[in-house]
Amino acid sequence: MYDPVLGRMLSPDNYVADAGFSQDYNRYTYARNNPLIYTDPDGNMPWITMAIGAVIGGIVNGVAYDMQGKGFFDGFWRGAIAGAIGGLTGYYAPVAGAIPGSLYGAGTGAVTGGVGAALNGNNVWKGMAWGAAFGGVSGGIVGYINGNKLGINPWTGTGVASHALRLDQSTGNGQKWNSTDEMVDSYNSTIGSRDGMSIRDIENKLNTTVHLGDNYSLSKGYVLADGNMYWDGDHVGGVTTQFIKGGRWQSGSSSIFMAPSLKGTSIEFQNGVFKHEFMHAWHWTSNPSMMHLSERATSSYTLAYTKTYGFSDLASTTRRELIKQGGPIYPGNYSWRAFAKIIPLWIN
Repeated sequence: MYDPVLGRMLSPDNYVADAGFSQDYNRYTYARNNPLIYTDPDGNMPWITMAIGAVIGGIVNGVAYDMQGKGFFDGFWRGAIAGAIGGLTGYYAPVAGAIPGSLYGAGTGAVTGGVGAALNGNNVWKGMAWGAAFGGVSGGIVGYINGNKLGINPWTGTGVASHALRLDQSTGNGQKWNSTDEMVDSYNSTIGSRDGMSIRDIENKLNTTVHLGDNYSLSKGYVLADGNMYWDGDHVGGVTTQFIKGGRWQSGSSSIFMAPSLKGTSIEFQNGVFKHEFMHAWHWTSNPSMMHLSERATSSYTLAYTKTYGFSDLASTTRRELIKQGGPIYPGNYSWRAFAKIIPLWIN
C-alpha cells in the first residue's frame, strides 16, 4: 500500500516471486508496486502481511523521523500502524478491472493517507485526498492492464478467464468423441483405471467439472471444427476456465473443456493433456492469487512429460510457451511434483 505521507510503498513482498523479473529482487516494493492487484503471493494469512507491513512501515517512518531529529521510535510506531493497514488492504484487493481497482484503490488510499497524515501531524483531509487520488488512478490503470491479460472485461473485471494447452498440429486422425459421457467413459476405462481415480473423483478433489468442448460452451475466442479446438489460430488440446466478477475469483471452482479429437491420440498423449488441465484447476482451487504463474507451472510439467514419452511436437510448442511466459519460475506449491501427490502424473 502506498503512503502519500512517506512517498513510498509500505508493504514488502515476503519472497522473490519471479527470479526473471528484476523488480522482484527489491522486496520493499510489495508485489511489483501493484498491491492493488497482486495479493499475498504464497497463500499467507492476512495477519502475516499486516505484520510485515507494520515492520517495514515502522522502519521507514522511523528513519524519516530520525533524519528530522524527531526520534526513531516516535516515527516507528506511527509508520507501523499505517503499514499494517497497507498489508491488510493489499491482501483483499481485487484481481483485475479498472473500475473495481480504482474504487478499491481510492478507498484504501484515502484511509491509509488519512491515517498516515493524522499520525504524523499533517493535514488529514489533504492526506486522504492525495491517497485517494493516487490509489484510484494507479488501481484503475493496473486493473485495466490485468483485465486485458486475463482476457476478461478490462473495465469491470468481469468475464471468463482461461488457460489453454496449445498443440503444434491437429490431433485425432479424424477420430473424435461425440459426447461428454463417451469421453468420460473412455477416460475412466483407461487412464482412470490405471490411476484408480475416475473423472468424478477428480472433479470432487479439484472442485471442477470436466466437459467435451463444443461451440456452445467454449469461451469467446475458441472455435471447434472437425473435432479440433482452436484459439487465436492455434490448435488446443484442452482449456480450463473460471469466472471472475468485479475483479474477484468466484468460489474457486473451474470448468475444463477437452478437444474431441484427442480420442484419436495415444493414451499417454491423452493423459498428458488431461493432467495439464487438471493442474490448472488445482491452482485455481488452492491459490488463485498466483494464477498469472499457472501456465509456467503446467508447461513445466508438460515439458517434462513430453521428454519422458517422446512427444517432440508438443515439446516444441510447450517450450515456446514457457519462454513466452517468462521461464519455469513459479511458487513451490504450484509445482507438478506437489500435484503428483494428489493426482498420478505418470512421470517420476
